[in-house]
Amino acid sequence: MVRVVIVEDEMLVRLGVKMSLEDSGAQIKVEAACASAEDALEYFEENLADVLLTDIRLPGMDGLELIERLKKTVPGLITVVLSCYEEFSYARKAMELGVDKYVLKHELSEDELVAIIEKLYEEKHIRGGNEKNERPSGRRVSEAAAGQKYRIAYIVLRKKEESHNLCTDDIDFEIAVEVLQEILNIRHNGECFLRHSQEIFCIIRFDKDKREEEMRQQTLDFYENARKSMKKYFNANLYMNVSKVFKELERSREVFEKVKKDESGSFYNESSCLSYIEDGAEKKPIRLGRSEKQILSDEWYEETARNTENFLWEARRESVPPEDVKNEVVKFIYDLSGLLKKYYAADLEEWMGDGERTSYTYISRFDSCHSLLSYIKEILQALMDTRQKEVSEYNKIARYIDENYMRELSLKEVSEHFHMSAPYFCQYFKKYTGSTFVQYLNQVRIEKASQLLGNPELTTDEVAGLVGIFNTNYFLRLFKKMTGRTVGEYRSDPS
Repeated sequence: MVRVVIVEDEMLVRLGVKMSLEDSGAQIKVEAACASAEDALEYFEENLADVLLTDIRLPGMDGLELIERLKKTVPGLITVVLSCYEEFSYARKAMELGVDKYVLKHELSEDELVAIIEKLYEEKHIRGGNEKNERPSGRRVSEAAAGQKYRIAYIVLRKKEESHNLCTDDIDFEIAVEVLQEILNIRHNGECFLRHSQEIFCIIRFDKDKREEEMRQQTLDFYENARKSMKKYFNANLYMNVSKVFKELERSREVFEKVKKDESGSFYNESSCLSYIEDGAEKKPIRLGRSEKQILSDEWYEETARNTENFLWEARRESVPPEDVKNEVVKFIYDLSGLLKKYYAADLEEWMGDGERTSYTYISRFDSCHSLLSYIKEILQALMDTRQKEVSEYNKIARYIDENYMRELSLKEVSEHFHMSAPYFCQYFKKYTGSTFVQYLNQVRIEKASQLLGNPELTTDEVAGLVGIFNTNYFLRLFKKMTGRTVGEYRSDPS
């Protein structure tokens, strides 16, 4: 196994090289990936490797000085320099130091780098036999010392103004984990893990003598560095929920499940945030208030929108679990659907034009309280718009009847005029009037006839004809049925 140490100050380049070597299938193990020459020197104080892979331009000590120092303390170390065109002037000095390979970054593929390392390692052993450095390699701290303390940090990533957390389609979670591990490595603070391909959590390690405020500061330092890195490399917000301190690593799974379940910062905040699990009373359920106003009235809309905002504000204040919030929204949508059927004989999914958008599955996918509020307001506005459109259409139908009641007017004529089938028109018309088309038309005609009967110069036959009823006997029967009085009684006393 060829042991390699990488020194590169640019994090993504460093991680990219590390992952390409480890995923190559070759017998290569990256023992350390350092951000500076000083970190590399510190590693080599207690560990050894077979190959040093270093950039030249580094913060502080440069790569060539690092090689010069290590040549004195680590005999037989294979050195490979990765450089750019503008650094080519360093090549001569690198050769003078006995660098084994000088490579231009932009000309190098992943396969070529693996081949270079394998070839140099093979040549070294042909020249010098099979001796290997005997000092143990690996991380300086690989096992927890007795008495150490821990916290688990559950991490969620989401881009600004997005309704859903990032998934494997959005970013490479393995690189994100490597970035976070690099940050933890700076002070040997712990380990970062990837679970189920897109769940990130870290076990943060503290010395046994650390006080609570010191552990909080160490956690905060990690969070701040992690937040900046996620913003820089992935343009993503970072939400970190941290457990209470525990001492037994055997409890890691139990603590992980609790800190994951308790994570709500990503749901209630639009910017990165750090939160801690706190002891407290069991959360009381809260309810999204229902308006008592007439459904789909302007007053109902305003009160429902206000109730929704108050509900989500209170949920955030009380840190109500996001799943409970989404379940309450599902109940609200279900109740809303029932009211539409009761008062308007309307189907919510039909009005929304997309049944999937009102389903539990759709609502449960929201990872942002802000986006959930916007979704509810969109539902309410869509209902109001649809209601307004249908009311407007009904008003046009009522006006058409009012302008044409005095002639023979059929259901077929009116439905065709408004581009509706006769069955749909009947259903639609009854939904808004509570009456059939014929009942409504007769009501209009009798109301108009009542006005005309007040004119003594008009005969009953003339009145009937003026309101579109050309059979006087039918008119007399209909008038008595709808008013409870005969035409003669009404003319004698119209009050």
